[in-house]
Amino acid sequence: MSDKATGPDRFLGLVGLCRRAGRVVIGAPLIGTAMRAGKLPALVLVAADVSAGSAKKLTTKCNFYKVPLLSVPYTKEALAHAVGKDAPVAALGILDAGIAGELLKSSGKDAPRTKGSGME
Repeated sequence: MSDKATGPDRFLGLVGLCRRAGRVVIGAPLIGTAMRAGKLPALVLVAADVSAGSAKKLTTKCNFYKVPLLSVPYTKEALAHAVGKDAPVAALGILDAGIAGELLKSSGKDAPRTKGSGME
């Protein structure tokens, strides 16, 4: 058996690692505030069950600031659990470019997209 986690375990594990390193912005409102302040995430993760309104706002912000956006197949509760929160988390801003790259690789995506992400 391999020592390396794969699939969902690896993806959510990387998200948790990013949280423990203090390199994540938790929640759509705080991501927007960070972007306006010039603290641009390397990648924004959006939960599968996010509302259409929140998805549109995040997509618009990511397009404006040219920040990659990745819709992930995890619920708000799964993302919350990965970062140690009790309340649901609709979105996460990953500040570490290295971890963002690993998350993209782990998700099977070649390159992040800000337009046409399937969230419009």
